[in-house]
Amino acid sequence: EEAYYIIFKNEPHKRWLVKVANGYNLQPNQRLESFSVEFITLNAYAESTGTTKTLKEWDVATWAWNGAIDWDTDLNYTFNTYSFVVNNLGNATIDPRQNFLQITCTFGGANSFGLINRTTGDDYRYYRGIIDEIVVLDGIRTLRNGVSDFRETNRGLITLAPGENRFEVIGENLVSIDFNFRFLYK
Repeated sequence: EEAYYIIFKNEPHKRWLVKVANGYNLQPNQRLESFSVEFITLNAYAESTGTTKTLKEWDVATWAWNGAIDWDTDLNYTFNTYSFVVNNLGNATIDPRQNFLQITCTFGGANSFGLINRTTGDDYRYYRGIIDEIVVLDGIRTLRNGVSDFRETNRGLITLAPGENRFEVIGENLVSIDFNFRFLYK
């Protein structure tokens, strides 16, 4: 059976990946009648309906305004400095082996670069020189200009703990580092 996402009206900022637990058969009739469908969740966590690229808007039920996010919360996940903080506003760790996480790194020119999450101890290294190119950590894959280049890495991964994740960038001529992910909720 096909998996899909459901969203409950009392938590419109969260979505659950589910499958139908048991088949069902609805008989066509002229009257509107209620029926029940049982679902099973495929993940231990719900995820935010929006990603870190989704804008904050008051009239759209994308974010949990009474939760970890308020109007003053900075949802900027693009950085151009060599140290910065990425806020994971969910309450579960983002692990690229199981969860959506894209980190886009742009350098004007570097012999190599490193990305270190001082909060988790994760250390990612890219050994190949880059000049005006884009390297994307897409889950467990490393793509250079859209082509797989995992062999040029230390095979490290970057995870995001709940809360503040303090990062350090090693390398020269940083243009930007951009994080795109969904918050996870237990």
